[in-house]
Amino acid sequence: MVSQAASSTMLTFTDQPINFTYQGNIVFDVPTSQQLPAGFTRQNPKYTLTADGIYEPTSTSPVLGAFVGNYPFAATADAGAPKLDAQHRDLLKAQNIGPGFMTGLGNSLVINP
Repeated sequence: MVSQAASSTMLTFTDQPINFTYQGNIVFDVPTSQQLPAGFTRQNPKYTLTADGIYEPTSTSPVLGAFVGNYPFAATADAGAPKLDAQHRDLLKAQNIGPGFMTGLGNSLVINP
């Protein structure tokens, strides 16, 4: 999923790709005046901001079950990045990381979504 500022350009080529295929890309808030290559769809991905400050798809999101292609390194049914597991969520909260003698990191590490 790609979102952009209204005045920016989503995709700019310095050289045209040869034998390159885009598949299953969802773009949101891209002006209709910008022409997109084949393999891009304009639609709202229906993400929500969780209490952890992470954007995740809602239950009605079009990214669910939308993975396209046959790529062995990406065995998933959903398009986009996978949801974070509990261990990775803890990293965002600065908990259970660093040397054991360091405490209170949760107050000193700030991550803005």
